[in-house]
Amino acid sequence: MKIKNYIASSILIFAISACAISGLSRPAVPAFEPNSIPTMVVLTANAAMAKTAAAAPPTPTPVPTESAIATPRISLSGTSLFLRDDRTSVFTDHQTGVELIVPAGWLAVRINEPEYYDAWGLPELSDPAFQRALTNVQGMNPNEIRLTILDTQGGHLLGGFVTNIGLFWYENNDFSLENDKDLLASADSLSENMPGLKVLNSKLSANSSGIPIGINTFKRSVKTAEGENKVIYFKQVFVKARTGVLTITLTTPEELKEIVFPTFDAMIETMTLVKE
Repeated sequence: MKIKNYIASSILIFAISACAISGLSRPAVPAFEPNSIPTMVVLTANAAMAKTAAAAPPTPTPVPTESAIATPRISLSGTSLFLRDDRTSVFTDHQTGVELIVPAGWLAVRINEPEYYDAWGLPELSDPAFQRALTNVQGMNPNEIRLTILDTQGGHLLGGFVTNIGLFWYENNDFSLENDKDLLASADSLSENMPGLKVLNSKLSANSSGIPIGINTFKRSVKTAEGENKVIYFKQVFVKARTGVLTITLTTPEELKEIVFPTFDAMIETMTLVKE
């Protein structure tokens, strides 16, 4: 059951990432039972290969008066986000016990928090691809999708592809990092359940703070709505949370891999544990 639960959450975060990419698509999703893992797997595994439906901005919601750069407060889902003068952002997750620094040039937003609503009006996010990315996380569960990070650097929106990082918390998963058994099993199972997904690397490691992590790297060829073939890379880092497991997944087109992967790795190096 551990691996099955993990497969569902992993494919879900991949699907969110894929749907945040302009030119990739998803069909109108029929109603389904959220707890039905086989149904979730089928729907999410096929999501990136269908035709994109035009995404409209969400129904306007009153924007909180509190600025995203104010002294951080802890949200109802147990997170805080602080934008620093150097344009980096400090994200603290008091539920999972993890804190990290989001690099400058990347926009970090939490679902239904001030910075999410502010993002709709930012000039650098005026492209429809970014608007779709924001739309795709609307309505997601902030108790699971802890943070969404969009690469807003100039020249990084290639063919409408939005490079992004997603933090997903699976609270009831007992995924282990004591050895690589669960890491390898999850990679194999995910590749079996997502057609065309190729496992490139699986390894156990630790960041500079000594936090044990598991790393899986994948790639998958997809076809855009214009019929162009694209290779997408996924790099996923696993961290033991206070309860369950936190996964941090980077999604980027092949053209940006050599630029973006080192930035992602540097962000993981900033990760520290929050004292209870």
